Amino acid sequence: MFFSKTLLLALAVALACVCTVEAGIFSTAQYKTFFTQFVGKYQKAYAASAFAAKMLVFNANLDAITKHNQKKSSFKLAVNKFADLTKAEFKLHLGLKTTDAKSIRPSAFLAFAEDAELTNEELTEKEKEKDKKKKAEEEAAKKKAEEDAKKKKTPYQEMIERQKAAKAAEEALAAKRANYPKSIDWAEKIGPAWKIKNQGSCGSCWAFAVVGMTEATHAIASKSVLDLSEQELLDCVGDDSTCAGGFINQAASYVAAGGVAAEGDYPYTKRRGTCNKATAARSAAKLPRVTAIARHEPAYIDALQEGVITIGVSAERTLQFYKEGIIDDCGPNVDHAVVLVGYGVSSTGTPFYKIRNSWGETWGDKGYFYVNRNNSIRSPCAMYDYMSLAVAPATAPVPGL
Repeated sequence: MFFSKTLLLALAVALACVCTVEAGIFSTAQYKTFFTQFVGKYQKAYAASAFAAKMLVFNANLDAITKHNQKKSSFKLAVNKFADLTKAEFKLHLGLKTTDAKSIRPSAFLAFAEDAELTNEELTEKEKEKDKKKKAEEEAAKKKAEEDAKKKKTPYQEMIERQKAAKAAEEALAAKRANYPKSIDWAEKIGPAWKIKNQGSCGSCWAFAVVGMTEATHAIASKSVLDLSEQELLDCVGDDSTCAGGFINQAASYVAAGGVAAEGDYPYTKRRGTCNKATAARSAAKLPRVTAIARHEPAYIDALQEGVITIGVSAERTLQFYKEGIIDDCGPNVDHAVVLVGYGVSSTGTPFYKIRNSWGETWGDKGYFYVNRNNSIRSPCAMYDYMSLAVAPATAPVPGL
């Protein structure tokens, strides 16, 4: 790696001013060397007054990365372009707003599958209530049957028929699920033309996630890949969805209603501007009607048979320095929108989800990350804790599964 004489001189002067470095894993000389390499590789530029502070942040992050990688873990971390950012600074690269999904109303373009707003625990409680109701219904129907014995079809018989129909539907879905492939990777199916994008320090993940779903849906249907505009969503969706964060349901409804322009016609600027209605009117692709699917694994696997899913995850704990492997804990708070592109099982037998991010191809595993979908994990990376959007019709989930 080569540096200009000016950059080397500036670094030498700045490093000389860093008289002490907090005790850590490496020596002072090593920290200075690593930081110099980092600054050169990622072309970082700091004000003289901020240089020492940035180096200390880098040192602390380097220590955390090193300590994690020294442990036995299913995933690895690495120094990347975010290595000089504090947690607060890193949040500028997220941007999903998470208003309670129950307060969001269905529209002409956004529907809710049965139980879409329920968590796994709520689904369990709902099933208990359904069992109670079922038993009460059976008792009432039996009593009524004695009174209506002369009728051609008693309420009890009608109830039995409904139960048989419901059971048949459950068995049909179970049989269908039994024939699902062991793995699906829509990113691989679509191919390298569907390039990873980079949202930069604008909290526009919500736009990139919905545009990613639109691009994938178009590619799956037409066998051609489009590069669509996140900037249009950033400018035009509404005042609630900006570089300070936004809502995936608003973005999806916008694209389903009027479509979205091509990236070449409406390029990304990493900041919100005035909506260019004339360009926006020349939409290159639209989403079909979108469904908020139920928030548990079977519903996700059902939807993935047909296409990708826009989801929310927690990025605060692990994703900043993620490099490779299967993550088992990202944090508890949903703050980042991404695109779920597939699932599978690793060579060691770990079931996983494959997820497309919007931080560029140099981040993570070529722009993607993998999350453990083991049933013992209540909500992998908190992805079951907020609404997830798929193109309708997604397979209707069996409540409680």
